[in-house]
Amino acid sequence: MSLQTSVTPPPPEVLISNYIQPAKSIRQDIRRIFGNVDRPLYSSIESLLRDPNPSPETISIVGSVYRRLEGTSLHWLEGALGFFLFSHAADREQSSNGADEYLKSAIVRAFVLAEYEINIPTNPTWILYCVGTTSYILRASNGHAEALKLIKPTYFDRRDIGSDTAAYKLIFSRYQGASPSINGCGSRFILMEFIEGKTLGWYLTNILPQIKGAARLTVTRNIVSKLCSVLHEFHEHGIQHLDLSPENIILTKIDDLETNHPPSDFIRLIDFGPNHILRQGVGTATEFEEIRSYVAPEVISNLRAGTYLSDAYSLGRIFLQLIVGDGTHTDLSHLLDRAWVQQPQFASLIEELIDENPDNRLIGDARDRSALISLSHRVELELELQVDIQVAERKSGALGTAFGVLTGIKDILKEMDKTIEALNQGQDADRRNDVKRLKTYCSGTGIVFLAVLATFGFVTFDYKDWAAAREFLFGVKAVSRWAYLPGLLVGLSFSVLASRYYLNIFARLSTRPCSVYGPFKAQVNRSDLWMRINAWSFGLFTIGGMLISARLWPIICALAVLPVGINNYYAFKLSEAARKEIDKTLRLPASNEPEHFLIEFSSWGRGMGLYAFVLICLWPLLSLFPGLPRDQWIYAVAVIMINRLMIKRQCTRLAPLVRGGLHRLVQRMSRVARIRALQQSREGKSSSSSELVAKTQAV
Repeated sequence: MSLQTSVTPPPPEVLISNYIQPAKSIRQDIRRIFGNVDRPLYSSIESLLRDPNPSPETISIVGSVYRRLEGTSLHWLEGALGFFLFSHAADREQSSNGADEYLKSAIVRAFVLAEYEINIPTNPTWILYCVGTTSYILRASNGHAEALKLIKPTYFDRRDIGSDTAAYKLIFSRYQGASPSINGCGSRFILMEFIEGKTLGWYLTNILPQIKGAARLTVTRNIVSKLCSVLHEFHEHGIQHLDLSPENIILTKIDDLETNHPPSDFIRLIDFGPNHILRQGVGTATEFEEIRSYVAPEVISNLRAGTYLSDAYSLGRIFLQLIVGDGTHTDLSHLLDRAWVQQPQFASLIEELIDENPDNRLIGDARDRSALISLSHRVELELELQVDIQVAERKSGALGTAFGVLTGIKDILKEMDKTIEALNQGQDADRRNDVKRLKTYCSGTGIVFLAVLATFGFVTFDYKDWAAAREFLFGVKAVSRWAYLPGLLVGLSFSVLASRYYLNIFARLSTRPCSVYGPFKAQVNRSDLWMRINAWSFGLFTIGGMLISARLWPIICALAVLPVGINNYYAFKLSEAARKEIDKTLRLPASNEPEHFLIEFSSWGRGMGLYAFVLICLWPLLSLFPGLPRDQWIYAVAVIMINRLMIKRQCTRLAPLVRGGLHRLVQRMSRVARIRALQQSREGKSSSSSELVAKTQAV
C-alpha cells in the first residue's frame, strides 16, 4: 500500500475506538484528548486541528501519543497529530525552530497533501519559512524552488477565505511579471514559485536606518521607480494588488540597491488581493493596524472597488517610509512632518498619492494607468535635484559668511540649470518657466550681493578718494575711516543675513502655480512679489548707505528690515487664507507642524518689526548725546552679533522647518488649485452638454 493511500482519512462514521484497535495502549490518552472514544474520528480530529488555543495539557498528551504511534499502522492519526503539533509550534514560536521537526516525517507531509487535497507527483521535504495571520508558508528544502501556502485549520470554515484562495491562480496568474508563478491552488492552499530574498519590511527595519544622505536617496529612487514600473505592468493587464505593503515586496538583490543601475528583477510582489485581516476581520488589533496603514481607505471600507489609485496610495505610504522612516515610527502625521522638513519635494509627491479621496490622487499626471510611469520620471528628476540641494545646503550652511552666500548662490544656480535641462526633455513647460524665473531672481540676488561686496571694498580701501568725491557730490562732510567703518560692517552683516534668509528659505519656492485658481490669484501674486523684494532690499539699501553716508546705518538698516516684515506678513496671510481651502478640499492627516510653523513665521515678522524700531531708536543716541552713547562701535558690534545669532538660528537651524512649512502650504495650495480648475472644467463641460441636450430636445 502506498504512503498516499495509507493516510487517506477514514470514513466519517468510523469511531475513534474502532480505529485505534491496533494500538489499544493509547486508548486512555486518546480519551483524555477527545473526552470520549465513542465518537467519529474524522470530526474529532478536525475539531482538534481547528482549536486556536489548545491547553498545555492537551499539547503534552498529543505529543506523547504521537511518539508512540511511530511504527504503527495508524498513519492517518499519526500524520494528523504530527500536523497539530507542527501548527502549535509554528504559531507559538513564529519560526521554524521546533516546527520543522514534525515536517521531517514523511507521514506528516503525506497527511498535509491528503488533508489539503494537494495533487503533486512527489512528496518533497518542506521546511517552515514564515507564519502569517491565516496561513503557514512552507519552502521546499530539496532543491525545488517552490513555496506552499497552507491556510491554517482554524480558518477552514471561512468560506470567503477558501473561495479567495481557490480563485487566486485564475485571477492573478493572467500576468505574472514580477510575481511568483502559481503552480496550483485550492480552497486551502497555494503552490507557487519560491522567491529568494528579503522583504522590504525587513530592509526598512534592519538596513535602511544605517544608510544616510545621497545613498538613501538613491535607494529610494531605485525602489519607488521600480515599483511604479512593476505596478504599471500589472495595471495594464487589469490586475490591482490592493494589499501592497513592505511585507509583500521581496528584494532579491539587496546589495545592489545603492547603485545607480540595479538589476531589472530586484523587486518581486507577492500576496495579491484584499487582505483577510481587513476583509474578514481575522487577526489581532495590532495586526489590523499594521496592515491598514498601507491599504487605501476605499479598500478598507469597501465603499468602492479598488483601482490603480488604491495601489498608488499604498505606494505613497511605502515611499514615505523610505525617505524618512527609521523602522520604529509608523504614525503618518509624524512621518509626513519629517518629510516636509527633510525632503519637501518628495513630500509633495507623497501627498499626491496618499490623499484619502482617490479622486484627488495624482492630479498632476495623466488620469489613467500611465500616471505611475509619469510619477516614476518625476521621482528620478527630484532625486537628482535633492542630491544637489543637500550638497548646496551643506556648503552654505557651514559658511555663514559672504563666501558662504556666494557658494550657496553658485550651487543653487547650478542645480536650477540641471532642473531646466531635465525639464526641457519633458512636457512640463509651466514648471520649466517657473524654474527659469526663480533662477533669474537668484541671479539677481547674487548680482546685488556682489555689488555690496564691491562697494564695501571700494569705500574701505580707497576711502580718501571716495570721501572727497562724496563731499563734492552730496555735500557730506568727510569723517575718518575709523568712524565710517562700523556702518560699513553693519551693512555687510545685514546683507549676509538677508541673502542667507532668502537662499535657505525662499530661493526654490514659487507660489505662481497656485494662481491658476482665481480666489488665490491676488494674494499669491502679492506674496510672490514681496518674497523677491525681500531678497534684494537689504543689498540695495546697504549700497545706498555706503555710498552716501555709512553713519546713517541705523536708519538705513531699519528701512531695509521693513520689506522682510512685510514679506512675512503677506506670506502669513496667504497661509491663513489657503488653510481653509486646503482643509475643505484635501483629505490628509492632521498635523501640529503647520500651526507650529505659522506661529514661528509670524513671530519672525513681529521680531523684525521690533528690530527695525530699535534700530531707529539708535539714531538719536548717535546724533544727540555726547560721550559714550555716541560711540557707534558699541552698537555696531552688538548689531553684528545679533545678526550672527539670527543667521545661526533663523537662517540655519529653523530654516528647514520654515521652508518645509511654506513648501507644504504652497504645494497643497497648488494641488487645490489644480483640483478646483479640474472641477470647474468638468462642470463647464457638463453644463455645455446639458445645454446641447436641451436645444436638441427643443428642435
